[in-house]
Amino acid sequence: MRFRRGELQIINRLDAEQFDRLQRENSAVTRNAGTGLDGEELWFNQSPAAPLPEYKKAWFRTTEFRKAISAAINRADLCRIVYAGFAKPAYGPVSPSNHFWFNTTLPDPKYDSQSALRLLVKADFALKATC
Repeated sequence: MRFRRGELQIINRLDAEQFDRLQRENSAVTRNAGTGLDGEELWFNQSPAAPLPEYKKAWFRTTEFRKAISAAINRADLCRIVYAGFAKPAYGPVSPSNHFWFNTTLPDPKYDSQSALRLLVKADFALKATC
């Protein structure tokens, strides 16, 4: 989405590569206004009518499984590598840039692969050897 006001053009959605290209082409007028209000989420379909095997729906209903997946996601690396530093780590459906709705009192989940493994073991998951 683009907005125009006089000679100013604001581009609402732009990936990191596009921004870098624009900045190289015309750095005098290219400005980064910060992270947007958009978010990226991972959802687990817990609906009884979901077209999934029952054992998978049971996983999704397990708090330990959901917390393990959250602990296994390295949000800082995603922001640094995938978004070239143009993103902020988030941990819910509301962007940290949305100061009205974002809950700053919630603890920021940290990447912890060992904690993720412990939570999965607690939820009766087991590691399988692969060839």
